[in-house]
Amino acid sequence: MRAAGAPVIGLTWWPLYDLVNWDYREGRGAVEDYLEPMGLYSLVMRDGDLKREPLAVARELRSLIGG
Repeated sequence: MRAAGAPVIGLTWWPLYDLVNWDYREGRGAVEDYLEPMGLYSLVMRDGDLKREPLAVARELRSLIGG
């Protein structure tokens, strides 16, 4: 697109954090059984709550944006 003259100046990463699969709504397992890893942050069960933990790619992206 840049070669064609489009001013591409940004990056979008989807999604920001892991996805809880729709099957969880009718499933019987723990929410961790339905996580789909795909984001900049992992969802990790800690103390009964899903917590976001940055992956290496999130830290690298942060350094690129900040630099």
